[in-house]
Amino acid sequence: MSNDGILLTDDINKKIIYVQYYKNGYTEADYNLKILHKGRTKDTVNFANVTLGTPDKKGKINVTSIPTVINKSAAVYNNLLFIHSALLADNENRDFFNQSSVIDVYDLKKHKYRFSFYISDFKNQKIKEFKVVGNKMVVLFENNCVIYSLNSKYLDY
Repeated sequence: MSNDGILLTDDINKKIIYVQYYKNGYTEADYNLKILHKGRTKDTVNFANVTLGTPDKKGKINVTSIPTVINKSAAVYNNLLFIHSALLADNENRDFFNQSSVIDVYDLKKHKYRFSFYISDFKNQKIKEFKVVGNKMVVLFENNCVIYSLNSKYLDY
């Protein structure tokens, strides 16, 4: 359970990207599944917070708490990794955070965090998932799909 996550492909650069739901990790591999890089997001959760119960008579152990989701969804396009972060940062306004979704962007060539931006809730709906193609971001909300234009000067394709 602590290794659940999102599997993505960057067809331009022939990479597979795996982003973990419950901790600040992602892994890059080539199409032969050779690990190219293991990275960390800017969030500070290094381990999934999972609580286990005591073993029953048969030795079975149950999970007693569901871990906190750190990375809700993600997309990759041409060596840029976009992660929908679930955590409020220390320097963020709680009200603004509650009315929008934070997207953190990582450069997979340089293995570093680039920047973050916000997507406002649409008709009181949060982002469910999204894809990035070129300078377009297609966002699926609960009952709506919205296409946003991304500023190309920040993308460095």
